Amino acid sequence: MIQCKNVYLRSLEESDIPELYNLIVSNDMGQAFDTTYHEVTLQRLPGMLCDTDPGTQVKVFVIKKEKELIGFIALSNIEPIKRSGYISALGMKKKYRGKVADGFLGASYTIEAAGALIIYAFEVLNLHKLYAHTFSDNSGVDQLYKAGNWTVEGVIREFVPRNGEWL
Repeated sequence: MIQCKNVYLRSLEESDIPELYNLIVSNDMGQAFDTTYHEVTLQRLPGMLCDTDPGTQVKVFVIKKEKELIGFIALSNIEPIKRSGYISALGMKKKYRGKVADGFLGASYTIEAAGALIIYAFEVLNLHKLYAHTFSDNSGVDQLYKAGNWTVEGVIREFVPRNGEWL
């Protein structure tokens, strides 16, 4: 378990999947995956969260505020030799996405959870580099990367079709 000021991250358990699926569907979190929103199903969700390249590891966490499941975050393609990893999925319940008065430095729970995962990746897993991506229709995650001073290393255009558009 990774304890933050207001939330904690706990490893995903099989029993979390139905509740997590309902959270994703009811909070418009399909954009957390590089698919169309319609491809997120209860049966496919574990594979979508735990997908990683051959020879690499994945760590998937649920984000909880006290006993309430409020989100998820995944670190995949963890390569021990290259010491790199990929923040491959992140989703937060709508009511917890904005800034909060009791958040660390007035930040959102999303930033608090992502920050904890980043510290875990560098300090516990001893990674050298993290990478991530977002789509043009997901400005919330874009803001998260900007807040963390991430460096843009490239832009992939027309990567995935979603709702009749290429993102």
